[in-house]
Amino acid sequence: MRGAGIAAVVAMASLAACQGVSHDRIDEWRETEKGPSKLKAALGNADLDPDLRAHAAQNLVQISEYAYVRTALEGMPDAQRGPIVGKLVPRLQADAQSPEGTAPSQRSVLAKDALVDLRPLVDVATRERIDAFLADWMGSNYIDRSGRGRYRGEQIVRLVGARIAPKLLAEARRLIAAAPDAQGRIPIVPDELLKALALSGDPEAVDLLLDLARKDHPEPTLRRRAMAALYVAYVGDPAEPKPSPAGIKPHVRTLAALVRDPDQPGANVNDAFAVLAAAGEPECVDPLLDLVRSPEKAEAFLWVAVHKALLCVGADGVAQVVEAMPTDRGYERGILEKYLWNKMLSLEPKAAVAEGCRAMLSSASWVARATGVECLGRAGSRADADAVAALAGDRTPLRGWAGGGAKGAISLGSVAQQVANKLKNM
Repeated sequence: MRGAGIAAVVAMASLAACQGVSHDRIDEWRETEKGPSKLKAALGNADLDPDLRAHAAQNLVQISEYAYVRTALEGMPDAQRGPIVGKLVPRLQADAQSPEGTAPSQRSVLAKDALVDLRPLVDVATRERIDAFLADWMGSNYIDRSGRGRYRGEQIVRLVGARIAPKLLAEARRLIAAAPDAQGRIPIVPDELLKALALSGDPEAVDLLLDLARKDHPEPTLRRRAMAALYVAYVGDPAEPKPSPAGIKPHVRTLAALVRDPDQPGANVNDAFAVLAAAGEPECVDPLLDLVRSPEKAEAFLWVAVHKALLCVGADGVAQVVEAMPTDRGYERGILEKYLWNKMLSLEPKAAVAEGCRAMLSSASWVARATGVECLGRAGSRADADAVAALAGDRTPLRGWAGGGAKGAISLGSVAQQVANKLKNM
């Protein structure tokens, strides 16, 4: 139906041409009852100058016919669409102009949204110009402008990335430094601004958020909300696009220090762990392995560190995570199974995990050798039986293995022999 409607409007182009299409007439049609049809005809008339067609599209946007404009442009051959869009973009930018510190008009908001609509239809250079404009438009008083129009602040920030960060930083710093009002109320940095800073993917914006998360502030919720913004941006909903990890890569040591900070609320520690893993290799590896080697606080801290380290290194790096685990303590088999082996074996590709398990058989770490044996019992094959059986003479006691205060230590060798027998019978 939509295609048929466009075709019918295009058929009216000859009528529009007979009436003498000019810039003055295009502006008149915006205010008349039959004007929308005439504007649509002008946009669809391939015989008209591209600037006249762009002017018609501009006025259609201003009467909220933005969906028609986008559909019409999408349906045009590239040779037609390119010149029209080239003229339309500066027209929309002029309409969208709004002085900084003022509330944008409806005309401005409609034009801003239409520029977003055009992004998929333009070349790279034009998209860069649009994004620079959108960053300037949305970054000018973000708190006021983020909720205006079809495309909200969060969507714009995801599109334009770090180029919006300088204005967001300036706005946030003004609020942070502002004195309480006459009633003693502390200015609030709203969640949407904190989230926008995180979504920008800008290292300086991340640095500000981490600084807020590390330190006390007169506004008591700011510390927690700043860290939560980073978590939502970099980890959050898997269906949402994530900012570039380049924003957090320079800050992995700061995140690790925040994890170790005894004054941090537990929720901040958990979020910092997750954001640290999201930094990706190679930056996330050493800080997370350090946390595995020397865990603090409760035993749960170790398993969080192990889980995040596995996420960081992936299937190819399982051996280095296990070899980093402390060997001066006992481990209950059920705990290892739940928090280590199951996590390892959930990684893809499985063949890489199995190869890591084979490498662990010759490790100096008894935790790694035991893990290699147990994991090959699940992910290995009959071909692994001899390598596992070679550890049958390993007398290393598996402290705490049976759990529940059971007396007598099970040796690593006895476990290896059981697994080897299982593999031989596969």
